[in-house]
Amino acid sequence: GCRLTEGAGDALGDFLKDHPKWRELRAETAAKARPSGRGNNLDPKSFRHAYNYRGEDVYGISDRVLAQMMGHSITVHRSAYSSHTDASVIQSVAERVARRDEIKRDMNAVTQQFSVAELVQRLNTEGVPCGPINTIAEGFSDPQAEHLRMAKPAPHEVLGDLQLVRSPINMSRFPHPDQFTNAAPDPGADSAAVLRDLGFSADEIAELQTNSVIAS
Repeated sequence: GCRLTEGAGDALGDFLKDHPKWRELRAETAAKARPSGRGNNLDPKSFRHAYNYRGEDVYGISDRVLAQMMGHSITVHRSAYSSHTDASVIQSVAERVARRDEIKRDMNAVTQQFSVAELVQRLNTEGVPCGPINTIAEGFSDPQAEHLRMAKPAPHEVLGDLQLVRSPINMSRFPHPDQFTNAAPDPGADSAAVLRDLGFSADEIAELQTNSVIAS
C-alpha cells in the first residue's frame, strides 16, 4: 500500500487534473461506462480502489490484511471500500476459497508436466514474474551465485572447509576476502574465553567445566 503525507492526495489530484494523459484516460473510461456503474468515474482515488479490487478479487486477500497494507483501520477500510466490492466479487472470492484444494490439484496436474526451468521461462514470457524456489544445494550451484562467488570457504577444525554464504553487499573499496576467518564455533567453544574477558578466574572456569555448566 501507499501511505501519503497530509495534503499529498490533493497535490496528486491537482497534478493529474492538468495532465493530458490523465484527461485522455478519463475520457476513455467515460466512453466505456459499465452498466453496473462500477469504475465509471476515474479520479485519483481510483488507484487505491483498484489496489483494493485486485487484492480482494484477484488474490483473495482478506479485508483485514488489505486494511493493514493500505495503512488504515479495518473500520475505515470497510466504510470506504465496501461499496467498491459488489456481490459478484465477494461470491467469486468465496467460491475460490471454498475450492482451494481442487484448484491446487488442477494446477499441480498441469505444472508437474514441466520442469521448474520450463515453468519459469513460460510464465516470465507471459508477463508473470516468478523465479525458482531452490533448495540449499541448488542455491549454491545456481550459475548466478557461482558467478558472484556467493559461497566462501570457512575453515572448521573437525569438518574442514565449509562453504558458507557471504554478505550480498559489495563495496568497491572493501572487496570480500577469499575465505572466512573461521566457521561458526561449536556450542560452548568460546565459553572459557568469554568468561575470562568477564573477569572469571581459571579456577572458576575449571569448576564450571567440571560441573558441565560449560563445555570443556
